[in-house]
Amino acid sequence: MDIMITQLFYQWIVMYIMSRNDNHTEETLQEFKIRRKLVLNLLNPINNTTKINSTFTKNIKLTSPGIEFLLSDFNNAFMDLSDKGAHELTLLGMNQLSRKVSTWFKGNPESIQIQLFHSATWSIGAKIYAKNNHYNHPRFSNIAIRMSADELDIYETVDGLCFAKLLLLFCLKDNSLTTDLAVIQWFDFKYQSEDLRLKHGCPYVKLLDEYDIIPIESITDLIHVIPHFGHDNSFFVNSFLF
Repeated sequence: MDIMITQLFYQWIVMYIMSRNDNHTEETLQEFKIRRKLVLNLLNPINNTTKINSTFTKNIKLTSPGIEFLLSDFNNAFMDLSDKGAHELTLLGMNQLSRKVSTWFKGNPESIQIQLFHSATWSIGAKIYAKNNHYNHPRFSNIAIRMSADELDIYETVDGLCFAKLLLLFCLKDNSLTTDLAVIQWFDFKYQSEDLRLKHGCPYVKLLDEYDIIPIESITDLIHVIPHFGHDNSFFVNSFLF
């Protein structure tokens, strides 16, 4: 088992390094697919021997708190972030937060408190980020979102999942009610024709000018999105790594 785990770890690292390369050829993609099959073969006996409980749920919670402000004081909070050089995605997320939350609570914004967070952590240890500065670089995670049963007929999904870029993580407090939420920007298939939705076995997507606020519990995974070199607003969702 130790040798098997070592081989699995090695193949996983090689796949990750390969996926970071923006200039893919047919040969490297074929090699990647072969390594993926090897990883799946290595995983099967591990899954069979560990008997992982299929009912296990990854709990997620907000971590690394940031600024806190009343919804009625949103403009001052926004200007403070802007003056301190907040990343454009943070400011975009703030604008979407203001538009959507303000429509929910038109009558009494003074009672609504907002606290921003820089990350959220699953019970298994994995993290997602919406952070201006993470080791001197902005970090805004790309995520998979589990759609509810009544949404499956409305949205085009990949095994019940849709994809998005995370812009903002925040906690909304309304008197005794506390809700953990995320501002996201949607990805959608680059082409709606079914035979063009996948390229090289990966969802082929574009980033939309469409936004939503979702409960963080609907976020199921961190995903790896690769820009399609030489193509505008075109991305591969690396389904071999999530």
